[in-house]
Amino acid sequence: FGLGDDPSVFQYLACSGAFDVPGVDDAAEFESTLSSLTAIGIPPKRSKAILRCVAAVLHIGNVAFLGKLVEGADGCHMEDSQALDSFSSLMGVDAAALDHVMRTRRFETMAPGGAVETYDVPQNVAQASAARDGLAKAVFERLFDHIVACLNALLESQQSEMTSSEDLRSIGVLDIYGFEIFEKNGFEQLCINYVNESLQQIFIELTLRAEQEEYQRERIQWTPITFCDNKDVQVLIEGRRPPGIFAILDDTTRTAHAQDGRQVDAKFLDELCRAHANNVRFNRSGKGFCIEHYAGSVRYDIDSFGEANKDRLAQDVIVLMQQSKFQFVQSLFPEVVDSNDRRLEPTAGNKMVKQCGALMKALKDCTPHYVRCIKSNDKKAAMEFDTSRVEHQVTYLGLLENVQVRRAGFAYRAEFPRFLERFKILSSETYPAVYRGSDRDGCTAICTAAKSKLRTLAEDVQMGKTMIFLRRPETFFGLERLREKRVGGYAARIQKRWRAFVSRRHLLQLRKAVSRLYDSSEKVRMRASFLRPYSGVYLPQDDLADDLFELLGLPNDERVVFSDCVKQWQLAPAPLQAVGRRRLLVVTMKAVYLLEDMGRRSPVPRPSAGTSWHPLRVEIRRVLDIRSLRKVVVSATPDSFLVIKPQIPGRQEPDKSFWESDKARDSCAATGLSFGLLRRRHHCRFSGKLYCKEVCSQLQTLPDLGWYTPTRVYDGNVGRFCTDVVEDVVLQTEKKSELVAILQWLGSAIGGALEVNVLSTPIPLSRSPCEGSKLPGSRIVFQVEPARTFDELVSCENDALLVRVPEVRGISAEAMRILSKKDQQRAKLREQRRKEEARIRMEAEASRAERQEQERRRRVRESKARKQAEREAREQEEAAAELRAAANAAKRQSVGRFGSAGGHETRSGGQLVGGELAAALARRQQTT
Repeated sequence: FGLGDDPSVFQYLACSGAFDVPGVDDAAEFESTLSSLTAIGIPPKRSKAILRCVAAVLHIGNVAFLGKLVEGADGCHMEDSQALDSFSSLMGVDAAALDHVMRTRRFETMAPGGAVETYDVPQNVAQASAARDGLAKAVFERLFDHIVACLNALLESQQSEMTSSEDLRSIGVLDIYGFEIFEKNGFEQLCINYVNESLQQIFIELTLRAEQEEYQRERIQWTPITFCDNKDVQVLIEGRRPPGIFAILDDTTRTAHAQDGRQVDAKFLDELCRAHANNVRFNRSGKGFCIEHYAGSVRYDIDSFGEANKDRLAQDVIVLMQQSKFQFVQSLFPEVVDSNDRRLEPTAGNKMVKQCGALMKALKDCTPHYVRCIKSNDKKAAMEFDTSRVEHQVTYLGLLENVQVRRAGFAYRAEFPRFLERFKILSSETYPAVYRGSDRDGCTAICTAAKSKLRTLAEDVQMGKTMIFLRRPETFFGLERLREKRVGGYAARIQKRWRAFVSRRHLLQLRKAVSRLYDSSEKVRMRASFLRPYSGVYLPQDDLADDLFELLGLPNDERVVFSDCVKQWQLAPAPLQAVGRRRLLVVTMKAVYLLEDMGRRSPVPRPSAGTSWHPLRVEIRRVLDIRSLRKVVVSATPDSFLVIKPQIPGRQEPDKSFWESDKARDSCAATGLSFGLLRRRHHCRFSGKLYCKEVCSQLQTLPDLGWYTPTRVYDGNVGRFCTDVVEDVVLQTEKKSELVAILQWLGSAIGGALEVNVLSTPIPLSRSPCEGSKLPGSRIVFQVEPARTFDELVSCENDALLVRVPEVRGISAEAMRILSKKDQQRAKLREQRRKEEARIRMEAEASRAERQEQERRRRVRESKARKQAEREAREQEEAAAELRAAANAAKRQSVGRFGSAGGHETRSGGQLVGGELAAALARRQQTT
């Protein structure tokens, strides 16, 4: 194509001064472009024709003109014909003819007698250069339109069953960046910002109109929405009377034939300032002007405004292109040239106004929705946020104004049935009992119940005829939070009940086996133990439970099956006596946790400025793996004691393998204070890190790591490790039978063999062979005494834990059968009540569904009736217009025929006057 290797020789490329882009491989981009053309269905032959036209555009940009007098008028001639010859060869047109149409312009005048005379008027250098650039822009624009047409043809859906375009249902996507503002803004930015002004105007009109119609239809109280109307900016840009920016630019461009670009721009600015000197949205700014758009003020530089607006292409140039020997070039200029057409040629600004008007009309015929896109950075990089870039987009997208317009109305609305179904759990009137009232009353009850917890609800809610409205989104989010909290409470309750049901189901299966075991061992059961309902989790759902489970950090697969407050009997150091220490017992699917509630403690300040640590409320004392449990032992007396016997390990040496070396750090891991002569290093025996003495002063035992005597640990780790040695655990709890059954079930569930022994003799206890044993003795002795009190008396005598159990009458087998029968009867009654409630609920839901269906049908009928009325009104208007047009045509025909047949006849005084008037006119014509 005669392009060569140096892009700087082409004027259209050299004007930018940039020929290389860092990180861009031009050869790879060119190959990608060719493959893209093939992908959208353009064959290689046509791709070559497209590239030929692009090369021709580059060549014609090098055509230069010099001034010359032609028959006494300012004309020009071509400096060098090589570029023109290259363009003509690539486009398949005659070079001489192209030179002529670029240097001259044809004018037609009406001579005396009606003859039409044609003149070839020479053009000066500026006019010839404008013709050259106009041809280049026309070729490039039509190439772009051709590629877009090919792409649309590829993407167009083929629906042969559709008979007309009215039957097609489509979704259109309008992709537009938004306002543009740069250091230098020109004609292109004005066009883009003008389209954005139009889109903002239609956004306000459609949004507010739809909302206002809905408010009126629902008959709710509302205040008119105030917004920034940008109609005056549209008039400033596109107006005709008074003339707007585009109109003044068109007039200046058409009248300044022989002036260069700078003179045209200066004249345009003067005319613009003269016409809009008093417009508050417009003001002059040096060699440009400023417009107060709805998104902010933008300054436009008038440089090349006139040149950018020129979009004319002479008819003789179009005819010459249509005579090309290349069929592809001919297809780019398909228009029919009419030499008698005297209409003004459209400019770029005129085309923009027409296209924007067509776009607004199309949007009004649709149901638009808006998606605002924010570009986080210019590098297309993930997890990178450019604040200034985003602020620029938010400002010139008009995002804040759009949000303000939306928030001026009601942010949330929903039909009564939908709102009731969503938030019915917030009111005791609508849930859990079956609600039998109307949907509107149910929504009112929900709002009444939620007002006490959501203060903004009272002033933000309004009830319409069929819908409920919430003004602010915060109010709706508050309702959602209340609902989530209530759902969470119900979910926790359901989980609790389900766990209790699972436990009872398993315990019922074990009841016979346990009863046989108790009977064979002559175990006397406590009446309270037999009648107690099993729930599994007894710890209250408060901040204590939250602290406990946060400390344990249980994974999802380690479900809690039992939790309660129990007593663990241990030996007090001084004086030697048995002490029942309160423990929090948590049993999961994998382990048994014994913890101590230390109560709320104040934060302890650290030596570093502004820092402190909070001691744990719950501290771990012992964790026993379910697989390490050998047996559970209970006595044959009616007591509340049980002994858990784990596998007791031997003594081990202190573990220092995970400790940091003394040179690993120069400062304290907690406070950051540097170690030195007066601040020594101390290893935390639990974490192995280095701390200073001020935060590593606690002395604790760590038997699992081989530290059986108190040693230093970091203050923040206190409570996070076991402090009791592994040995038999003596527990006292009223829920002994439930705990025994759960432990036996867990032992069988993991494939172990956890034994449950009932001993009538004293229960032996196994101490740890290491220091730190806290067992109150080597055995537990149960002694039954007359029932003077209902409390069990515990003491430590002769290396034994003595438990005095009050003598109570056990439950006979017959009584147990009676109680079991009563339980079955109660279960049957509960099942009957459940079925009755389900039936009532189904009837209520069916009734509500029927009311909703009736309401839907009513709305459909109203919508059809409204559309039918609009259609009939439109048809009547069209029929009336046709009648008026026919009457006007008949009247013109009657006057033209002077009252002959077919003309109108008017009655006056009971006689026809049309015929008489026609006859009088005929006689006058004959006389003349």
